[in-house]
Amino acid sequence: MALSQVGEYIDDISIIQPIMEMVLALHDSPVSRIRHSVCHCIGQISDDMNPKFQEIYCERVLTVMAKLL
Repeated sequence: MALSQVGEYIDDISIIQPIMEMVLALHDSPVSRIRHSVCHCIGQISDDMNPKFQEIYCERVLTVMAKLL
């Protein structure tokens, strides 16, 4: 959940790449709270880093979100 807060303090989208790799890797966790945190983090960072985040991570994030739904 703490990782979801970093987007508003980062101006360079390339810095978010390692964070997104870590978050997206957790999407298939057996723990529902972790899956919820993945969704929360994606939502918060996509809002804070709009529109660059959507341009770069659209395909990857939509694939993960579709699996979670």
